Amino acid sequence: MKIGKYSVLNSTTFLVPHGESVHFTHTIREGDELNCILTVENDSDVYSESKATISTSFDSGLFTITFRNFNNTLGSHTKTPIEFALSNNDESIVFLAVVARMAALTRIEFQLMMEERS
Repeated sequence: MKIGKYSVLNSTTFLVPHGESVHFTHTIREGDELNCILTVENDSDVYSESKATISTSFDSGLFTITFRNFNNTLGSHTKTPIEFALSNNDESIVFLAVVARMAALTRIEFQLMMEERS
């Protein structure tokens, strides 16, 4: 599957109980794996108008993507693909996401893509 200049590597929905995180490993190609954790943090236990932010970090072979203050029950989303990793062949690995906070869990729609080389 392709979207514009990106090959879709995976597209999935996670239903995450509050206080939990998602840990997954995705094989880009043989010998090239992406280890990732998705976390959700909120400044308050109640829904608020706090600014939604995304941060990424890398430590000891593990990428962490944190969605902070994604409090909208209808969902908030990334506006453009966000680069957070490179494949072993220096291809950009990006994601798009929709995150919606509900009463007992958070729904994360997560699409992992790789930029096609010209």
